Amino acid sequence: MSLDFSKVENNPVPLIAEKHNSNVAFVVYRNKNKNVVVYAANLREDGTLDPENPLDVYWIMFEQDGAPREDLNMIERNTAYGATVKPREGHPGQFEVTLTSLKDRVIYLSIVDGKVVGHGTINGQENCTLERVFVYSTTSWGLPKVQHIEIHGHDASGNAIMEKKLPECGNMADVVEDSAVNDFLLILEEHRKNCERQGKYVEAEIAKNRLEELKVHEENRRKEAMRSRQIAERLGVEEAHMLEFQQFNQVWDRKMDEYERNVEDLVINMREKHKSELLEFQQKLLEKHQKPKFSKDLLNLRRIEEHLARQKDYGEAHKIKLKSDALEAWELEKWRNLKQQEMFQREVTFKQRQKQDLDALQKRIQSGREEQKKQRQVDLERLLQRYQNVKAELQQQQNLERIRHEKFVQRPGGVAR
Repeated sequence: MSLDFSKVENNPVPLIAEKHNSNVAFVVYRNKNKNVVVYAANLREDGTLDPENPLDVYWIMFEQDGAPREDLNMIERNTAYGATVKPREGHPGQFEVTLTSLKDRVIYLSIVDGKVVGHGTINGQENCTLERVFVYSTTSWGLPKVQHIEIHGHDASGNAIMEKKLPECGNMADVVEDSAVNDFLLILEEHRKNCERQGKYVEAEIAKNRLEELKVHEENRRKEAMRSRQIAERLGVEEAHMLEFQQFNQVWDRKMDEYERNVEDLVINMREKHKSELLEFQQKLLEKHQKPKFSKDLLNLRRIEEHLARQKDYGEAHKIKLKSDALEAWELEKWRNLKQQEMFQREVTFKQRQKQDLDALQKRIQSGREEQKKQRQVDLERLLQRYQNVKAELQQQQNLERIRHEKFVQRPGGVAR
């Protein structure tokens, strides 16, 4: 097994598990040198994770004889390689691990079949077992420049899986690169001090000038990186808002279209119902048999006609009959006209009642339509206000970041491993 852990193909986990710590969960290593950052579990006597301190993070210095262990320094804990750990809700004995440099994902630390494992998402697949993270960097102006990060592990079926992250995809590249720059400046500063102690003042002057030049270059790089990132953050907020705004309009357009389809069905159904009810009403009016009520004069003439016929006075009876028939025909015509007028009026009243029902429905529909428009406007104002709040909060955070950066520049710089 090769101990050159500056190459991604040389996996340090098996060696570390065998020779150094069998409870290793995963590691971070780099092409910069052979040293490896180990993330190992602290177990109690019963084999469960120590709830007080479940994760131990440290260096194994493979560049040095004996590969000694070294703890992370403060800068490394807070930036490049530190981690926060908390119990996982609803899963006793498991813990959520978030690496300072990979805050976009959560690693679930647990014991599976007596073995320490860290589960998480790799390349979009959930429930993968994280094994190692490799950082590949080059140099620019003598300073390290992270090119990409590889996250290696196994999927739920045990197949190897890898995710490649470019520097702009996450903040591990930035923090690891900052740590590497500090490493380089630390070496150069140590060289300057050695030259000074040995009386090599020309070399010390060269080292001092180089340090100043690199610090200026690094400061400009950090400023440009911060400016580019802040622009990207603002554009990200704008893009997210536009996407949310489009989704908002799509949802509300669908909702209002659905409402219009529903109310159209309601109107059509009511009109069909009214049409059916009107036909039924007209049919009942026609089927209703009513006999006309003749006048007293007509009834009296008919009695006289009958009396004359019984008396065999047919001539007078005929005259009275003609007069009675004419009066009956007149009264029948009058009755029919009145009855037709009555039916027409009852039909008009029936139609008016139907129109009132339809008008009431149309009024309820319009009221619902206005209520929808009002609610849409309220939701839109909330969306815009939320966007303004996010913008203001981001602007405040970016202003504070710039202020902290300026203060950091004005004080003596520190260096990390």
